[in-house]
Amino acid sequence: MTDDPPDPGQEEARSRQEARDLLQRAGLATDEMTSGDGVANDVWLTSRHVVRMNNGRFRDAFRFEAEVLRLLPAEIPHPVVVAHGACDDGEFLILERLPGTTIDDAWPSLPTTSRRALVRELAGITRRLHTMMPAAWMANPWVTDAMTGRYADAYHAPPALFRELIGSARRVRPDASGVLDCTRAFIANRVDAFTSDRDVPVHTDLHLRNVLVDGGRISGLVDFEGFRLAPADVELDMLLRSVRWALASPMAGPMEYEMVPRWFRLGYPGLFTHPRLIERLEVYDALWHLVQLHWHPEGSAHDPAVQLESVLDGQVRKTLIELLGR
Repeated sequence: MTDDPPDPGQEEARSRQEARDLLQRAGLATDEMTSGDGVANDVWLTSRHVVRMNNGRFRDAFRFEAEVLRLLPAEIPHPVVVAHGACDDGEFLILERLPGTTIDDAWPSLPTTSRRALVRELAGITRRLHTMMPAAWMANPWVTDAMTGRYADAYHAPPALFRELIGSARRVRPDASGVLDCTRAFIANRVDAFTSDRDVPVHTDLHLRNVLVDGGRISGLVDFEGFRLAPADVELDMLLRSVRWALASPMAGPMEYEMVPRWFRLGYPGLFTHPRLIERLEVYDALWHLVQLHWHPEGSAHDPAVQLESVLDGQVRKTLIELLGR
């Protein structure tokens, strides 16, 4: 006899009540509570605050993020931490709510001049982030766990770990052995493009829903739980992936998403200068799908094994060349 799956309505009600209790415990209002975007976390919004709750999967993720947010310079707009601690299943983080909406939501109504200005502003903020002096406090605990054995969580893994990632993916998806063998050879032929890398502070999740805009300016970057030291173009990998997601949407239409990388380059040209940038981005994309293989069974929608094939057969390379104007 198996347990019945949790009722989504009951789970949402439980999560809402837990968020309300956390706000009240912190002496904060619980007005107008609405559900927010969250993939790995439950997110609840009031008019002044954001409550995020996780299930403990990523060790000390919110404790680390709270520390990052307290130490970021003002030139990198970000939320202010109100409270952090343990909750029923993991951790909670309460932040002051930034004004505005995501750049993704604002994009369709923006004129070209505003789109270009926002992307260039984002590039400048990203460049400032990458020029921060590396420090001991930037060592991310859950990322350390992921890179030393928990490969199902090894998002943005360094290319040197590709053999371990492939071995882990093979145990979960033995049906994908053929494409994994080809991926191993593919990365091995390109891994020397990473030999002289210098690690800098990176956000790692710089996509269009993690950038808030208000009054024609960027009001802040959010979701710093993946912050770490890594090569700067890891940031470009995630940004380009979000652009590709936007372009693949049936709602995309002629909205200039394809111009985002070129506008970004105007504000941060140094991010695009590596002579083997396309090969590096191909490897980053392959590593991303190797992690995703741990979570998606054979034949699932957007099967990562199929996505890996698009890397191997050159489709991703072609798209990257078009987006980067090379």
